[in-house]
Amino acid sequence: MDRAKLVRALAIAFGLIVAAVFPNRASAQTSPTTTVSTPGAWSYTVPVGVYFVSVRAAGAGGGGGGADGGGIGGAGGAGAEITIRLRVTPGQVLSGTIGGGGRSGFTGGTDLGGAVICSGAGIASSFGGGGSGANANCANGGYSGGGGAGGGGTSVALAGTIVAQAGGGGGGSGAGWNHNGVNGVAAAASVTQTSACANLGTGAAGVSLALDGGAAGGGGGGFPGGSAGAGSNDDGGQTGSTAATGGGTARGGGAGGSCANTTAAILSAVASGTGGAGAAGEVNPSGTSSGVVGGNGSITITLLPSVIVAKTSTGGTGTFNFTGTNGFANQAVTTSVAGTPVAGSPQLLTSPASATTLTETAATGFILSGITCTGLGSGGTATVNLTTRSVTLSAAAISPGAAVTCTFTNAIAPTITKVSTVVWDPTNGITNPKAIPGAQIRYCIVVSSNSGGAVLTAPTVSDPLPSTVTFVPGSLFVNGTASGTVCNTGAVTYSGHPTNGTGTGASGTTGGSFSAGTVTATLSTIASGARATVYFDVIVN
Repeated sequence: MDRAKLVRALAIAFGLIVAAVFPNRASAQTSPTTTVSTPGAWSYTVPVGVYFVSVRAAGAGGGGGGADGGGIGGAGGAGAEITIRLRVTPGQVLSGTIGGGGRSGFTGGTDLGGAVICSGAGIASSFGGGGSGANANCANGGYSGGGGAGGGGTSVALAGTIVAQAGGGGGGSGAGWNHNGVNGVAAAASVTQTSACANLGTGAAGVSLALDGGAAGGGGGGFPGGSAGAGSNDDGGQTGSTAATGGGTARGGGAGGSCANTTAAILSAVASGTGGAGAAGEVNPSGTSSGVVGGNGSITITLLPSVIVAKTSTGGTGTFNFTGTNGFANQAVTTSVAGTPVAGSPQLLTSPASATTLTETAATGFILSGITCTGLGSGGTATVNLTTRSVTLSAAAISPGAAVTCTFTNAIAPTITKVSTVVWDPTNGITNPKAIPGAQIRYCIVVSSNSGGAVLTAPTVSDPLPSTVTFVPGSLFVNGTASGTVCNTGAVTYSGHPTNGTGTGASGTTGGSFSAGTVTATLSTIASGARATVYFDVIVN
């Protein structure tokens, strides 16, 4: 018998569904994107089934400087924007502070803090640590502009530990007589990797000259915060547009830094753009505040699709290996208790909304009996092919926010045995017969679905005979029983010539066929833990 062909035939018979399409089984999904733009504390609880998120953090922009006669205040610097990808667990809390935009300085009157001063400073937002601008001292008269406040930094914490922050922009300096103020420094589009993220990023205070110059802008808020800008004196008697001729020049506030913590939870961290915009400097020294504020920071959380491969093995345990596309890394899942599913670690795919195929490597001693997938994105499908041991998830199935779990179920493979017994020869009869020419040999094939194995639905046995034997017509019996590996054939009577006989107590029924040198028989369905036999006789040529 060609056992390999028999195994393949059984496998085909066993694979009831070669290809099927399972629709999305998820009834509802969490919104894949959440944006928070109100300055202050924020928090977000990771939804059930989510293991990876992208967090875009934007720092706030600095305020502009106040104006002076013939001089425009410096513009505030823009905040930075960084994007990190985090490994999370359902129920974990993300939190932090969203930076507020720095307020612009102005000329004359009362500052935003209520103090009567020649030129008012921009007051920093109470969120994100931006530094306040500086007032201009106009004891001798004049209208030098106040410095703009720095923008607040925006932070991201995972389980209470800061893992990333985006710096705020520096405030613009106030203008001097016939001399424009200096712009605040924009937060750099870079990310510093550090284990002490909470200690990095204080914006530097702006510097002012003690001439007819504007006040300095405040430092941009990194974390814990920017420094306040230095004030300037306005002597009211000097003219000109440069320091040499009496025109004062102040320096804008420095920007806050951006960083990402060196933690295993962070998969990547990149500078991704510009955060809150800096406010324009004041143009007209009207004596009243322009009320302009730098752009606030923000947080945007996007759920990333994940895939989990789970394994259930019935009738035995083992280690099962998986490969995949779209960034799915090779993975091994080991079962320890038959019938109890084991989930592998969640995997982040490279591209959302891109078709992905998961494949199981053939496992010795097991047959793949089914693949089911849950948590698909809206309208997504999972196409199963048991022959190739794979499932293909459609692009919609792994849309942002989808949390897909595909369970591969394996059953212990059936056992197939074949035993030959010489039952008669023309010299010795039934007493110690030998496989000599003219001898009659009985072949017994036992097909067993091992305990815990899957049901074998109408498996077909196919056994090509060698040319050295001749099939005995009428000797083929199917669906019999066996004692161990020996078919229960009952008593057989031989009347002086080879015959299979009918005897008494024969197990099984006649059936099957012999054609073109091959014995073929289809068995009835074999339940888990049960077995059935095929037996027939041949004559040695």
